[in-house]
Order: sequence, then structure tokens, then C-alpha cells
Amino acid sequence: MKKIMKGILLCIVFVAGILMTRFTMYNIMPSSFPTELNLKTIDGHTIDRDDLMGETTLVVFWATTCASCIKEIPHLIALYEELNHSGLKIVAVAMAYDPPKRVIDFSKRNNLPYSIALDVDGSAARLLGNITITPTTLLIDEHGNIIERYVGLIDFAKLKDKIKTLLVTTIASSSSLSNYALV
Repeated sequence: MKKIMKGILLCIVFVAGILMTRFTMYNIMPSSFPTELNLKTIDGHTIDRDDLMGETTLVVFWATTCASCIKEIPHLIALYEELNHSGLKIVAVAMAYDPPKRVIDFSKRNNLPYSIALDVDGSAARLLGNITITPTTLLIDEHGNIIERYVGLIDFAKLKDKIKTLLVTTIASSSSLSNYALV
């Protein structure tokens, strides 16, 4: 009886190990913005890791059909208008299933002031952790490191405090570097 129980337990552990490996293989979020990722914006520009270096960036995966995403837009606009001059970048990445024409029309109709990128082939969502739920927001520091990942609606007051802290750190880093260069 003990041999049978050991065998069953061993099988359960083996299957659980396989399932855990499969789950983590497909849901790993990178710790930094992938170097091979290039985002194409609706105005024809390309955003890559180098464009994000030196600045705090919010990358928001969204869809025009996502009610929560639409609800966040006024907060994103306010955040952008308040902190863009201090170095905050916002890049909203439309999910692959969202038709580009709809995204472009929506963005123009709503005067979205931040960059809008199209993830037509889903590569950005895959490279940044197999993102499937919208909104999913990544807070990236000036070194390209992913600091936070938010899934669903965000507490914008807390987010703004976190961003301001990162912006102060970025400004302090660049000031001390330029002071160092002058010595």
C-alpha cells in the first residue's frame, strides 16, 4: 500500500512540476524592456528601447472595445499633461485584435496627446509577458527596467506618486552625472 501511495504522490509531483514549468514559461514578465521590441506608432514613428532610456515611461496595453481602458483615458491624459514636461512618456499600445483604422480614428477623435502604437502581430504583448488582459500597464524606469505591472484599473493617485518619485530620481541622476562630467 505504501508503494502505491508513493507512486501516486510521485506522479502528482511530476505532473505538478510539468504544469508549473509550462505556466511560468508562458507567463514570465521580463524585468526590462526587451531590446528587440519595436513599437510602430500611428503617426509613423518607431519606438524602441533606446527611445525609452533616460525617461520614465508608462506603457499601456489597451483596446478601443475595453470599457476599463476607455475609463482610464481621461486619467492618462491628465497624467501626461501634468508630468510630460518633467520627463514622463506614455505609450498606449493597441492590442493585436483591435483594427488599426478603429484605433487611429478613436485616437484622433479623442485627441489623445501621448504616443499610440499598434501591436498588429501581437509581438509586443508576447515579449512583455504574454499580455492578454486590458488594460495592462507597465511602469518603466529611466534604465528600461519594468518597475511595476498593473492589470485592470489603476489607482492613479498612487501611480502618480510613484511616477513623481521616479522622475525625481531620474532628474537627480542626470544632475549628478552632469556635475560629475564638469569636474
